[in-house]
Amino acid sequence: MKYKQVNKSLVGRTGKDLVGLLDSENKRSSIQENIAPAGATEIALHNIWQNLLGHNAFGVNDDFFYVGGNSLKAIQLLSRISSHFSVNLSLTDIFLSPAIADLAVLIQNQPVTATLPPLTHINERPQQIPLSFNQERLWLT
Repeated sequence: MKYKQVNKSLVGRTGKDLVGLLDSENKRSSIQENIAPAGATEIALHNIWQNLLGHNAFGVNDDFFYVGGNSLKAIQLLSRISSHFSVNLSLTDIFLSPAIADLAVLIQNQPVTATLPPLTHINERPQQIPLSFNQERLWLT
């Protein structure tokens, strides 16, 4: 079996240094320590993340996408933040502020929005619904 030595600066199609990117992620995971949430907003966000991600191996300075989040979970996170804190954030806010500490500051600086009332039925559904024009035409032919 032959091995090929890889240059220290491996550049991808986009021009990024791939080896340097891997080295920086490995250094980050070994240096970063889990800092516990402090304050009601950070604790609530930590609980939301824990329920959404299925684990609590992260601190307030950890990146949402680094600890297991993805774009679909980010949309779920937005929905849960909106229902819990009554604020409207955008998906861009999650990508620009992916840590609990940053999101807590962002939430505290957002104005509280009015929550929508639950949907109610206006009219009861009739026992027999009339056919549409196209349904009548199909029935007759």
